[in-house]
Amino acid sequence: MSARLLIEGKAEAPLLLSALHLLVGLFGKTDFKGGLQNLEHLRTFLKDNGTLLEEDCKCVDPFSEDKKKSKVKPKKPTPILCTHKCQSKQSFKVQDLIILSKVDEKELILLVNEGPVAVVIDFYKEFENFEGDGFYDGPPKGSKRIDKHMLLITGYATYKKQHYWKCQNSAGRQWGDNGNIKILRQLLNREAYNP
Repeated sequence: MSARLLIEGKAEAPLLLSALHLLVGLFGKTDFKGGLQNLEHLRTFLKDNGTLLEEDCKCVDPFSEDKKKSKVKPKKPTPILCTHKCQSKQSFKVQDLIILSKVDEKELILLVNEGPVAVVIDFYKEFENFEGDGFYDGPPKGSKRIDKHMLLITGYATYKKQHYWKCQNSAGRQWGDNGNIKILRQLLNREAYNP
């Protein structure tokens, strides 16, 4: 969303939007690891509530108390969106969020030409440990999928005959190359990397 606002000239620099606001807003819609299995929930939330700048979000992490009290069985938290507690400065809503289940590489290139595209890939240990230098060329054969993971494809390029996607990881800037990764495009032809 931040990238789209920048492209459309509605922001002068990339905005730091609050991931915590989404976590609290979608609480109860995620699995036990915090993964969102049904993107329709995200679509509805972004249309109805939108998201906030990180600095404006006053939501409380619903798991912060559980982290402090590891010996006691945690009670189920009941998070409250900060926008329900007070009027925030500005929220960013979407008119719509288009969800596609499968897209081939040519279609994805056309979508990326219009702007950044959020994709979900299968997540492997090798991806988690990737340092950010060079290209991510996928897990070794026989690797076991850990989970699903969301990325933002911001572009594509070719370097020394290597076609790759320019991606921003949802894990934040401390991961990879300042939060970014280059994924070989041929990987998306594999079952595990088809967004």
